[in-house]
Amino acid sequence: SESTLVRISDAVHKAAVEVNEEGTIAAAVTGLSFVATASFNVPPPPIEFTVDRPFLYYIRDRSNNRILFVGEVNSL
Repeated sequence: SESTLVRISDAVHKAAVEVNEEGTIAAAVTGLSFVATASFNVPPPPIEFTVDRPFLYYIRDRSNNRILFVGEVNSL
């Protein structure tokens, strides 16, 4: 059979957290949109680095330079 190459064209993640006297309720959902591609783009090789102390990290949208998520790692 003939296979079609696809890539993710859009990703949306929504989360909600409700905290009240009775406890906490959390919910999340993620939606992905896919499009067919004419050629296969090989991803760049992973960047290797040594993690030997706590650090901060962030996920940034390169198209508009907005920070989408910030996190920290305290224990290794």
